[in-house]
Amino acid sequence: MGITNEQKQVMISGILGDGSLHKTGAMSFNCIHKEYMELKKEFLGDLCIADVRESMNTGYKRAPIYSISCRVSDFGKDLLNYTHKDLVNELDELGLALWMFDDGSRHKKNNFYNINTHAIDRNIEDKVLIPFFNKLNIFPKILTETKKDGRVFSYLYISKWDGAMELSRIMRKINLSCYDYKLMPIELEESYFLLKDEDSFKNSTSYQKTNIIKKGLGISRNSFLHKNIQSIEMAYTNDTLI
Repeated sequence: MGITNEQKQVMISGILGDGSLHKTGAMSFNCIHKEYMELKKEFLGDLCIADVRESMNTGYKRAPIYSISCRVSDFGKDLLNYTHKDLVNELDELGLALWMFDDGSRHKKNNFYNINTHAIDRNIEDKVLIPFFNKLNIFPKILTETKKDGRVFSYLYISKWDGAMELSRIMRKINLSCYDYKLMPIELEESYFLLKDEDSFKNSTSYQKTNIIKKGLGISRNSFLHKNIQSIEMAYTNDTLI
């Protein structure tokens, strides 16, 4: 029996994100959100071994962790030999949304995304991942952060007018309430898509685009955008939510 596209996208996005591919070709996934694991279980269909399992995280934050396992498959065995280029060549919007739910974080104040790419070589980020996103009209920049202990972490940074709204729209196609907080405010997203193809908007600077959007939403130029949008997605306590 052949593999479905939904099964393929869960597995590919899991390798890029929070899944684990085992030497046998089996896979496992876990998350703090049961709803998300139930969705992946539904997509995996007959590849999923059992129902979603619950266990207790014994680390700093004691909270339930939900897990699913995927049986050995021919495609899973093939994935053992996939390069990052192979992975993104087969990644579609569903897979991208799942990768974002796994490893994407949204900054609520400045409306940008970071994608965790710590484990990916800088050359792969530059030569493989960025061209993949560019084809979707998403234009990331590579950011690095050096911790006090000398460790270097890498992210793909996607600003609000350089692809963040496109990413949000892709994720919004999946009905997943536990990750609503990773979506951009709906009125901001809709305003952007109404204006993005107009020359006056396309040819403007980022600052000018923000003021055009503010004007359309009836927000003063001197007011902060994030303090004047009332969508439920904006009701957070931290600047960055992961």
